[in-house]
Amino acid sequence: MNPSHTTLIDQANQHLQAGLSAQEQGCHQEAVQHLLLARAKQPRSLEIITALGRSQLALGEVETGLSTLVDALEMQRTYVPALVLLAQGLAEQGQSEEAISIFLRVLDQDSHHLTALLGVGRLFFEHGRWADAAVYFQDVLNQMPDHVEARTYLAMIEQRLGHWDVAQALFSDLMQKNPGSARGHNNFGTALLEQSLWDLAVEQFQAALAIQPDYPQAINNLGVAYQKLGNTRAALQQFQQALACKPDYWDAANNLGLSYQDRGQLEDALQAFRLCQRLKPDFADAYFNEGVIWLTRGDWVQGWRGYEWRLKMRKYCNHTHLQQAWDISPQSGRSVLVYCEQGFGDAIQFIRFTRALHEKGVRVVVACPQETYRLLATVQGVDQWIVDAAPIPTCDYYMLMLSLPLLLGITTPDAIPTTVPYLRADHDQVAYFRQRLKPWQNTFKVGIAWRGNPQHANDRHRSMTSTPMSRLLAIPGLCLINLQKGATPDELAIFSPEKKRMVDVTDELTDFSVTAALMDTLDLVITVDTSIAHLAGALAKPVWVLLPAVAEWRWLLDRLDSPWYPSMRLYRQSTLDDWNGLMDGVLEELAPMVANPGRRNIHSVPMETS
Repeated sequence: MNPSHTTLIDQANQHLQAGLSAQEQGCHQEAVQHLLLARAKQPRSLEIITALGRSQLALGEVETGLSTLVDALEMQRTYVPALVLLAQGLAEQGQSEEAISIFLRVLDQDSHHLTALLGVGRLFFEHGRWADAAVYFQDVLNQMPDHVEARTYLAMIEQRLGHWDVAQALFSDLMQKNPGSARGHNNFGTALLEQSLWDLAVEQFQAALAIQPDYPQAINNLGVAYQKLGNTRAALQQFQQALACKPDYWDAANNLGLSYQDRGQLEDALQAFRLCQRLKPDFADAYFNEGVIWLTRGDWVQGWRGYEWRLKMRKYCNHTHLQQAWDISPQSGRSVLVYCEQGFGDAIQFIRFTRALHEKGVRVVVACPQETYRLLATVQGVDQWIVDAAPIPTCDYYMLMLSLPLLLGITTPDAIPTTVPYLRADHDQVAYFRQRLKPWQNTFKVGIAWRGNPQHANDRHRSMTSTPMSRLLAIPGLCLINLQKGATPDELAIFSPEKKRMVDVTDELTDFSVTAALMDTLDLVITVDTSIAHLAGALAKPVWVLLPAVAEWRWLLDRLDSPWYPSMRLYRQSTLDDWNGLMDGVLEELAPMVANPGRRNIHSVPMETS
């Protein structure tokens, strides 16, 4: 052997060992320096090149690190250490399918490779492929029956499959066997959060932090639990602490913004969302959340563009045809499919824009849920309806309904088309309910709803109990018509002292068209922020909407009227969750209207004539 070649090998090995030693100590910059020197002397050493790629990835030099690992695999495409690192790097970059493919290549060579099994399981779990993920975690447990991470994931999979009793038993067993595992307590708390067991989740996160006080994920999750419980001050402190422990914790930055937003501190929220964007430039939620801030402030140029980021959010990943709504060519024969999205109220609010879309010269197709179809079908400008799971036709454009204002250039609240009613009740159904309510024909009839969908992100603040609403019965000559679907016996019992003045026909309200017919017979609707408010506004019925102190973006800031609905009046809490204080003002204004027909506030609104 050439002595000079032996010297190169020795020198390369010295630098390799120095690099590996630096890696173990977390000194990856020093490791890279040694490993580059080692590679220069031994350019075809798979061990050196793979170690170099590892440190480059650890330093955040992702493209360089992945390229280095590809170099190793070009020399030997089955080299497992490089394959594993490449898969992990791709997974961190969000390239899940590519990462899974490479992990599977590892498992083709070694079906028991622990890191690859865990890697595939995690990725399947993240994408909601619960059954597939369970197979790989079970393979881990076949090798290591007490593997904490694999058991934790299996517990979370059981929970997501709806087997909460099984999941809870698995979590409890894990914590009994590993009482000192901060990660175990954190994972159990996360599962409890997803079950809406906020108080129990708090206990688990606090247990995790008692073991590891500087555990940023547990600190952040404790903040989420406090937020769910309505303790916004405590939540804010937790998110700030999580960022102090981990300054690059983008998820905590986003949660901090949401917490500020929940408290009405919009400028602070905006800065937190922008911090999240800097820390995680591809995290769509932070750009969407910023868009909501601008919409709330009435800056709809920035607002609608920010709102479009929802197309890249995980909840919309099943909409494979969606397009950014920048322009639609008005060529003859072009067609656009518009998907109803989010809640029923959103569909009622935004269906008005289909008329303007139709006037652009395109054929408009709308996909909507069955519950709204008969009502929405009364709008002008829709050529075809797709209801529930009916086959989707081929169209030139596909978009979500709340993208229409951006497409149509609705840049200010004043530009909203507000000619009402743009939806109509069925005449025969209206006649039926007039007869049904004939005993109360000379009574001032007020339709009421006190809560919305409990799955709504802000439902804990926007909904109330039935008790504050029952105070309306203190006004003589008034009759309440229940519009609250799913009202419980306990909720209705609040009205029992005045049973003859509380009419409940909700068992007949089979869809929104029927509700519209009942609403058409009323003098006034009083409701919290839910679909009932939008329905009344779209029908041009006088409607008073009771809003929390921090209301949704669509109601803007401070206004007592709504640019969306001319017949609407907004009542806002002065203090968060103070519904009784708000109702004081409602009763003060409503009582003289009921007592004196001449003072009744009959809204004058422009009616549709075309």
